[in-house]
Amino acid sequence: MQHKERILKTLKREAVDQLPKDLWLDSNNPDVLKNALKELGENSYAALMDRFDIDLFRPKTPVRPEALQAGDDGLIKYFIPTTDEKLLTSSGEFERPLGHVEDPGQLDDIEWPSPDIFDYDGLKALCEPQQHRFIWAQPGTWSPIFIKICDLLGMEKCLMDLIVNPDLIIAVTERLFNFYYEVFERTIAAGRGYIDAISFGDDYASQLSMMFDAKLWRKYFESPVKKLCKLIKDNNLLIGFHSCGAMSGIIPSLIDMGVDFLFPIQPKAAGMDASTLKGKFGKRLGFYGGIDVQELLPYGSPDDVKKEVRRVAGILGAGGGYILSSAHSITVDIPVENIIAMYEAAASIKYTKT
Repeated sequence: MQHKERILKTLKREAVDQLPKDLWLDSNNPDVLKNALKELGENSYAALMDRFDIDLFRPKTPVRPEALQAGDDGLIKYFIPTTDEKLLTSSGEFERPLGHVEDPGQLDDIEWPSPDIFDYDGLKALCEPQQHRFIWAQPGTWSPIFIKICDLLGMEKCLMDLIVNPDLIIAVTERLFNFYYEVFERTIAAGRGYIDAISFGDDYASQLSMMFDAKLWRKYFESPVKKLCKLIKDNNLLIGFHSCGAMSGIIPSLIDMGVDFLFPIQPKAAGMDASTLKGKFGKRLGFYGGIDVQELLPYGSPDDVKKEVRRVAGILGAGGGYILSSAHSITVDIPVENIIAMYEAAASIKYTKT
């Protein structure tokens, strides 16, 4: 069975010859890939995908060189994928570009980036060598709305303004939505005939609960997410939606919007264990991830990893609908022998019965 066919079938809850799987390395630290290649004796990420029989490929819309060169100026650096961990939403305290804004009218005085910062034609060059795999494209940066607002305003200000300055949140959301809607449109057009799914998302939750009440999610973010989902579905593509943490309270809404699979499943977050998710949502929603990166992969033994892979796959994969992966990106503290163990165990699961 071809890689692409395997993913498509499992998401349709049809029988497959073996468990579909992905390799998710931490893109915020280039040493992760470098160390993995060195320890495994391979020369490229593509070689790692072949070694572990990976079924999908996740390209990002490339950034134009001139945008990268301008990345230290203005807002552009917040709209392009980066390996600069200082830009991560909750890392450290530093001045945010919109941290001083209180009046929505001030947004008119700011130079916003254009969707032209991305090289849409370059997406085809990334996809062509991987057409045998399920191609799941990311238009621009992964977080179009809430996390982007946190990046621009600062997380504390964003969370406060959800309550005390709703007009500002609405105005910033509108600008971000208009930007990303065009990025999505142009990415979909450029990838036509190559891509099978679009992925995007926002981190709405901590390990214990949503960061804010679900009513606020519906007030500010449900509509733009729904419109982006409609755009994807209108182009006959599947939707992979990302949100870490304990976000089960909004899963029914995401399903109603047409989300096909949720990623990553963070098993140690409240309400996100495999049995609960499969029992509540497994008939209408696919799952990606589920292999713990907080304790198991960095600190467990290879035997522990294999046992957990078989357990999680037995639950989330029952009747189809599961893509095996680490519960978040593989980081430098995860020993290579545990990575190998994860894929050895996955390869031993030969099929999923409908």
